Amino acid sequence: MRVSRGCSLAGRGAAPLLTLIAFVLLLPLHSQAGTYGDTYNGCIEDCTGPCCKEKCEYAACVAQTVAGGMGMNEMTDSRAWGEALRACSSQRERIAQCAKEHAVERRQARPAPPPPTVGRGMEYNVDRMGQDYQNFDLPKADPGICQERCAADPKCKAWTYVKPNTIQGPRPRCWLKHSVPAPRESDCCVSGVKKAPPPAARHVFKTPMVNRYRLDWCYKWAADCGQGAADAFCRSKGLRRAKAFEQDPDIGQQSPTYVPGTGQVCDEGSCDGFKFIECE
Repeated sequence: MRVSRGCSLAGRGAAPLLTLIAFVLLLPLHSQAGTYGDTYNGCIEDCTGPCCKEKCEYAACVAQTVAGGMGMNEMTDSRAWGEALRACSSQRERIAQCAKEHAVERRQARPAPPPPTVGRGMEYNVDRMGQDYQNFDLPKADPGICQERCAADPKCKAWTYVKPNTIQGPRPRCWLKHSVPAPRESDCCVSGVKKAPPPAARHVFKTPMVNRYRLDWCYKWAADCGQGAADAFCRSKGLRRAKAFEQDPDIGQQSPTYVPGTGQVCDEGSCDGFKFIECE
């Protein structure tokens, strides 16, 4: 026996199954002896989607139970229908279990999203939410403007550009951040982290020498000592000034010192020099 192909089992819940069951029960009584098999076979022909076997076993069970316990004049007896549904609860549970397993398989089969595209220091499809200190609309849809604003602001450590007509209205918007929030994937945004400037090269001169002598602590005899002498030494090396230095006392007798401002040499025990000078 074939049943109507108008009964689809693709939807959720029991409504499509009950439609099929009701159709079977309207058949002549002499054909209800094969209700289970007829319902199951007709259901399988019409079923689409996952878990067809479980759905059709449930439909056939309910149809057979109702057909066996009710007369034709009892079709509207809701109590009898309820008893039939309870009698087939194990089949209904198998539908639910099958649906869960199918959902897991579908998630596992789903390809992993591609990693965010990064270019010119930009993280496309990435939102760095939070830790904002300033936000503003942009004159045009260009994440490079947001990136430039962050680069020009010493306080800015990271930024997020929100595309127009996504989550914040029709205008593109820039968010500047005082720290670096964690990234998360989002089609709404382009983000970036400001690169720290490269560390400045260190110019350190240990036991600095002038004309084969140790540099004296003073630029002139007993004058411009310490910073003055160290700055003059750094300028002689093409650098701006002395950033740090340390005195090396009472070295004149063992290592005579040169006084650059006067050209004198100090070879007395009380003459001081430098352990090091760091220039910038």
